[in-house]
Formats: sequence, structure tokens, C-alpha cells
Amino acid sequence: MLSVMVIVCVLILYPLGLLIYQSFTSIINESHIVFTFRHYLKAFSDVRLLKALFNTLYISLVTAIFATLMGSLLAWIVARTNTPLKK
Repeated sequence: MLSVMVIVCVLILYPLGLLIYQSFTSIINESHIVFTFRHYLKAFSDVRLLKALFNTLYISLVTAIFATLMGSLLAWIVARTNTPLKK
């Protein structure tokens, strides 16, 4: 179990942490690194990115609502009716 946790940390968490750290820093020269939101401001000021983000969130929300309704309906059918192949 410990070896699995070490592998997860090395292969997933370390690169993810490094990515997040580098997204908040900017290199001015080789010896000077500063904390900044410049990369995020540049990305979120792009209209195409905001439209893509909105579309992604909209599709995710509609899909989650549809899946919840369908799952609830099917669960009710299996639990409350005499469906074939029910154990």
C-alpha cells in the first residue's frame, strides 16, 4: 500500500504541484522569480477561452442533471416495480 502511495505521489501529485507552482510564478531573470497572476489574467481575458469554459460548464451541468434524473428514474423502476431479471 505504501508503494502505491509513493508511486501516486511521484507520478501524479509532484507534476501537478509543479504545474500549479509554475502557473503562479514568472521568471524575470535567471535568479529572480516573482509571484504573479499575470498568466491567469491573460488567459481569462481571452474571449474565446471564456466561451469555451462557459460551454464546458454548461454541457457538464446539463449532462449531470440528465444523468441524475435518468438514474433516479431507473432506480425507482427497479426498486418499485416487478422488472424482469430482478434478483
